Amino acid sequence: MRRAFEFTIGLAIILVAVASLYNARNMPPPSRGNRPITLDYYIDVQGNTTSLEAYRGDYLWVNYAAERCDYCGPQSEALRTLDRQYGDKLIFITLITSTEKLAEAPSAGTALDWADRYGLAHDRVLAYYSTRPLPYHILYSPAGDILYEGAGPLSIDQIVDIIRAKTPLLN
Repeated sequence: MRRAFEFTIGLAIILVAVASLYNARNMPPPSRGNRPITLDYYIDVQGNTTSLEAYRGDYLWVNYAAERCDYCGPQSEALRTLDRQYGDKLIFITLITSTEKLAEAPSAGTALDWADRYGLAHDRVLAYYSTRPLPYHILYSPAGDILYEGAGPLSIDQIVDIIRAKTPLLN
């Protein structure tokens, strides 16, 4: 009886693993169409509700970061460097998605601390609770369409290559 139970559990684990792999390989790619960039629950460093809609008409690189993410600090430093080089061509925004505590929503103070820690412009760091993998990046067109979306740390050269491939800005 015990062997039958162990066999059943083992088979169930294998089936779940196979189903997960199948779903991961067969998921459609993220929508690249007219996905809106308006989400009205971003909080700026002064505690005001704001929207990415204010940046419509410009190319926009949005970076999701959190205090608990080891890669996010160096990623913010890379984006600060890129902003100094290319900030006249596109806007770099950082969304702080949580605090040092897992699943704790960020505040205006969290965003302000992050901006000060990494030398980022206060008006370019917003608080927004999210459970995306970090760091996470989205490049928006002036119309608000997603041109690039991906997770994981990126070097300055990788980001420049993405911007060159997806926009006419650096060519």
